[in-house]
Amino acid sequence: TIDPNRVYTAEELARQEKFRDAAVYAKGAKGQETYVDKAEGTPMTPYNVAIADWFHAPEISEINVEAWSGGIGQTIRVQAVDNVQVTQVNVVIMDTTNAVLEQGAAVQAEGAWWNYTTTATAAAGAKIAVMALDLPGNIAEMNL
Repeated sequence: TIDPNRVYTAEELARQEKFRDAAVYAKGAKGQETYVDKAEGTPMTPYNVAIADWFHAPEISEINVEAWSGGIGQTIRVQAVDNVQVTQVNVVIMDTTNAVLEQGAAVQAEGAWWNYTTTATAAAGAKIAVMALDLPGNIAEMNL
C-alpha cells in the first residue's frame, strides 16, 4: 500500500511528470505507422514503442567531412541513429567567430547516413554543428 502522507522528493516528482508527458505523447502517437510497424512481431505494443521513443533521444555517431574542403557543392555526411527513427538532420557551418555561413537540412542516404550538400564557401577553421531529431522531438547535437 502507498502511504497517503508520503512526501515525494523533487526528483521523484520530476520523474512522475516525465512519465505523464510520455504517456500523453504515446496515446496520441500509438497509431502512427512507424510505431505500429516497429511493434509488429515483438511483445511490445505501438504504445510501448512510442513511450520508449519518447525517453530515447537520437544519437549522432559520426560527422564525416572527408569529401568537404570548404567548397560549394561538397558533401558532409552525418551518421545518426535512434531506437525508432531519425526524422531530420540539420547542419550549420560557422566561421571562426561563430558567424553562420550556411545552414540547412541534410537528406537521408543509405542506412543511418544523411548527406548535406554545401551551398557556401568556408575558410579553414570553419566549425560544423549538427542536430538530429526523432519523432517525439528529442534532439541530439554534435559539433566538429
